Amino acid sequence: MKVKLVDPDIYYPARRSMVFSFWVFNAAFPIGIGTSMSGFSSIVMLFLGLGLAFAIYAFLNFRRRRSAHSGLFLEMNREGLRICDDTGAVVEFIPASEIYEPYVPEKDQMPHNSIKAEWKELMHGARPNFVSFKHGEQKRELHFEPDSSYMMRQLEKVVNRWENRGQNKSVRV
Repeated sequence: MKVKLVDPDIYYPARRSMVFSFWVFNAAFPIGIGTSMSGFSSIVMLFLGLGLAFAIYAFLNFRRRRSAHSGLFLEMNREGLRICDDTGAVVEFIPASEIYEPYVPEKDQMPHNSIKAEWKELMHGARPNFVSFKHGEQKRELHFEPDSSYMMRQLEKVVNRWENRGQNKSVRV
């Protein structure tokens, strides 16, 4: 499993703003089109202008969200955890035997899976996607951008495998 590591201070506010601009654009544009059928040209121009402004805002916000990518990738498997750069060179490797107290949020962290999840993200902020663990005395938390719900399930399986490694339990990955 390979995911992009992100800066949480930039990524989560940008993701929340993305949801907001998506909803405003999707509300303003149809209202502008609908009122154009009834002949209110000033209202049409207002809503179309509002929709266009939020489309531009969404584009700029998308660029901000992309800039949150640190240039590093997180690879997790049975053997351990690797942090790689854009070229694929390993920057850091931590064997699974040295990872203690691994944790990943168990809820699905993909907000676009339902309208209810998007609404919660809009009202309460983005739920973080991260894996935390202890390595030696140091507690680490690595935030990432998941590509799919399937990837999140695979991440949970890897973390479960790490948790159960001393108990003769196995989890298929």
